[in-house]
Amino acid sequence: MSHVVDLAFDAIVHGREPAPHVDAGWALRPLAGGAEEGNGDTVGGGDTALNSQPPPLDPSPSVATLAARCLGLASRHDPDLVTGRLVDELEPRVNSEGKRGEVHLIIHGARFLHVSLDGIGAPGTCTAVSGWSETSRGKQADLYAASAAQTVRRLNPAAWTPAYRKSDLRHALCALLHAVLTPVAGARIPDVASREARGDWAEAVSTCRQDVSAWLKSKEKKHGVAGLPLLGTLHAAETLCGGDGGSGLHSFLDTTLLRAFKEPRHR
Repeated sequence: MSHVVDLAFDAIVHGREPAPHVDAGWALRPLAGGAEEGNGDTVGGGDTALNSQPPPLDPSPSVATLAARCLGLASRHDPDLVTGRLVDELEPRVNSEGKRGEVHLIIHGARFLHVSLDGIGAPGTCTAVSGWSETSRGKQADLYAASAAQTVRRLNPAAWTPAYRKSDLRHALCALLHAVLTPVAGARIPDVASREARGDWAEAVSTCRQDVSAWLKSKEKKHGVAGLPLLGTLHAAETLCGGDGGSGLHSFLDTTLLRAFKEPRHR
């Protein structure tokens, strides 16, 4: 598995897929919820019949896209391995101006990273096999909850403080972590999980939410587009942890999000 992950990251870095649009504004990058990879169609007006390019004869995805999907599948088997290797790939590059393009390629390549609070969908897990004892199911739930908590800690945007273009990296990590957490933001840890596992997940989510909230408040107009989706996801996950009874999520919806929607750039 480790060798497969190594090859996938090599393909992502050297494949040079143009999707992240490193030299463009952040709103144009796919993970930020902006324009997707260009397929030649005119965006907003124009004669699309004349200006659009014909579809490719070979619809096969690029090597970098296949490698990204491979990482996603690998993370279903061993999420800690993939997330750990992602961090190892980023750390030596984030302080180098010349490696900025590679940093965004790597983050974009991790867009299919998978985390789970119960192991559903992971091959060989107790949720996919009948007849497992409650003790076995509890250990499995603890394992996946711990991996999810570790992923949140490792990808916490506010925990990354590069010397060069700090905000740029944090915006990209916000988009990545939002994409990773959205499928589990409305999930609960199974009842068979231990109290320690529940507390570990709740602590990781709460700490990340507090960090991201403080970072956004420091300059909301600059960071809001990238940070607000992640902040909402973290509030939802924290509510299901039973931390504040939902008051934080309601405050986010009634105050922070409402204020953001009054800004034309957020509509």
